[in-house]
Amino acid sequence: NRMTSDQQRIAIARVCGWEWHAGRMGGCYVSPDKTETVRSWADLPDYLNDPTGESFVSALHGSGYMHGYWEQLGKIVGDQSTKADRAKATTAQKAEAFLRATNRWAD
Repeated sequence: NRMTSDQQRIAIARVCGWEWHAGRMGGCYVSPDKTETVRSWADLPDYLNDPTGESFVSALHGSGYMHGYWEQLGKIVGDQSTKADRAKATTAQKAEAFLRATNRWAD
């Protein structure tokens, strides 16, 4: 069983700093910079359709997860992969590596 795209999207959003705040009206997700709120996970950023994956991978810079991300991406793309191979990885591959590196991937 693989994570659904919805599960991946919510997990990525949480790692990127989106927080759920419960309220009397059901609650909402609040953006990392606290400038935006959305009522549904369906309104969170569409990380899985980012052509480069940089909208979520950039959240790892300075977090201590970058080494793990590159290691996981190498395993997904192929253990003998080069930096060029990893650079050509699909957004889906980058999302899986991101979630595995941050211990959010569920098999």
